Amino acid sequence: MKHPLQHRRDRPTFIAHVRRHRNRSRSRLAPSGFTLVEMLVVIAIIGILAAITTVSVQGIWNARVLTAAQDEVFQATRQAQIMSARTRSTWRASFRDLNNTAQWAIHPKTAAPNQVNWYSLKPGVRIDLSETTLPRTNGVYRIEFNHRGQIPPPFGRLTLMMQNGGRLRRCIFTSTLLGTLRKAKNRSHPDQSGRYCY
Repeated sequence: MKHPLQHRRDRPTFIAHVRRHRNRSRSRLAPSGFTLVEMLVVIAIIGILAAITTVSVQGIWNARVLTAAQDEVFQATRQAQIMSARTRSTWRASFRDLNNTAQWAIHPKTAAPNQVNWYSLKPGVRIDLSETTLPRTNGVYRIEFNHRGQIPPPFGRLTLMMQNGGRLRRCIFTSTLLGTLRKAKNRSHPDQSGRYCY
């Protein structure tokens, strides 16, 4: 049997040993920061997500701008139709691309295009020349309404696109003698005439 004082002498040694062991295990478990490879992986993931988000946001923005331009053109065309019935004369809704900007005007048939007020659509909105089938004279497309607000043939479509927007399209159709107008947007497959906005 040990002497009582001997037992007390061993105790501080044991406690010191436990404390040393605990400090060693804490230092092994404590994080020492990220490695260079881990940081590069995180930065690459953030970059990829930012690129995807930017493309998505740009696409949404282009779609909203085109839809707003389509609505503006549709309302202007309706206004020309109303004016033709109200004044019992032939009116036109005219459209052109000038300095990379799509513009519209409504006016009596007797007014020359350079004598009317032209209104610009949002910057970047253009007329798609390959999909637009409205009658055209001197670079100006037109939808004409007779004194009853009806559209005499030929019928057609005005197609709008973004200058940098890829395949996005919005269009306005004239389709019957009664002056029916309708809006449409691009599809993944072409119609019978090979056009994508229908």
